[in-house]
Amino acid sequence: MTPPMKDRGHIWIGELPSTWKLRRFKDAGRFQTGRDHKELKAGNVPVFGSSCEPFAMVDRPLCRRKAIAIGRKGTVDRPFVIQPGFWAVDTCMFHTVQRKDYSLEYLGYWSNIVPWQEIATQTALPSLTQTDANNVIVGYPPLDEQRRIASWLDLQTHRIDKRRELLGKKRELLRDLRINLILEVLASGLRGHEKSPTGLCDLPELPLGWTASHAKRLLRYVTSGSRGWAKYYADEGDLFLRIGNLTRETIDLDLSDVKYVALPSKAAEGKRTRLREGDMLVSITADLGSIAVAPKLNKPAYVNQHIALCRAKDSVHPRWLGYAMCSPQSKRQMMDFGYGGTKIQLSLDDVRNVWLAVPPLDEQREMAAFLDARLDKIARQIALIDQLDDLLQQQRQAIIHEAVTGKIDLSAYDPPAEMA
Repeated sequence: MTPPMKDRGHIWIGELPSTWKLRRFKDAGRFQTGRDHKELKAGNVPVFGSSCEPFAMVDRPLCRRKAIAIGRKGTVDRPFVIQPGFWAVDTCMFHTVQRKDYSLEYLGYWSNIVPWQEIATQTALPSLTQTDANNVIVGYPPLDEQRRIASWLDLQTHRIDKRRELLGKKRELLRDLRINLILEVLASGLRGHEKSPTGLCDLPELPLGWTASHAKRLLRYVTSGSRGWAKYYADEGDLFLRIGNLTRETIDLDLSDVKYVALPSKAAEGKRTRLREGDMLVSITADLGSIAVAPKLNKPAYVNQHIALCRAKDSVHPRWLGYAMCSPQSKRQMMDFGYGGTKIQLSLDDVRNVWLAVPPLDEQREMAAFLDARLDKIARQIALIDQLDDLLQQQRQAIIHEAVTGKIDLSAYDPPAEMA
């Protein structure tokens, strides 16, 4: 059974066993700030910033010991443990244990329950100081209990992480299925037509009865949003769509995070960039080729300068066109068109000049309806996986919190010999 508990006055900790003491990270060792690595040669030593994934490899380590690391700027709430022999840059702080009565593994798990965002300086770019990190409160059970907690958590988190890994593989399989489904339907249709060669590099063959066409022949209107609309931002008003409202997952708008604008009555640009139902939106900077087809909206909507607004002719089914433009074959063309050196972007002519395999209108409707139904089913399966993954993350965090604060009785747990 768990020992008597005592509230220690810290909401994020809750109660601790009454026999435990409170210490600070600085009592076990000190957080240090990393250093620039640009003068080092390439090698096999990993370089870490604020992420648990190394972003470079150099020829010598800054630290030869196991350490707890955390971002110093920006991402300051994702601590992780680094194995011995690494380099850390100045956006990262790392902590090594200097005393024999502390387990780094236990402290690593403890660091996962610390509200780092609340401790960090709340500016446009959150930042964490060494002093703040060193002064963070730590629960201090006896060393053998620290090791027992860490060993048990290794086992529990490994099980959860394996489940999450399996969910991740299922998610990727469904995403691949979605891509391949779009590719197959847009290239071959649903009626089993024979194909004939076209002589075009981008469309080497087409089903009989289809035509090869540049997108511009299917569009009656192509424009992009205006610059400088930030001055019209408002707490409510008309919708103002940005690249974040387009996703690579579907051709549906993501309206979970929108900006609003209050346009003056004489704003001439409003008419040009106002959205209609069925308009196709294409991202022309940053994440090139993200596509969305506008549904019927309950209020006026406009696009910013990073989005091309394309209005199809009456002889073209809007959702078929959206799928055609988001197919791997079309996206490959758009990536090839991308220009601008370090700033990859598309011109409106690039959008107009994408080659498409165009079926008759009745087949367009048929293909769009088929893809809508099949992709909706895949999306619901992915959403379920995401929900399960969120639950596992919550379970992982809850188990860590309960264990490192002594709320789980592990007195009978016998760690494996190598962990003891």
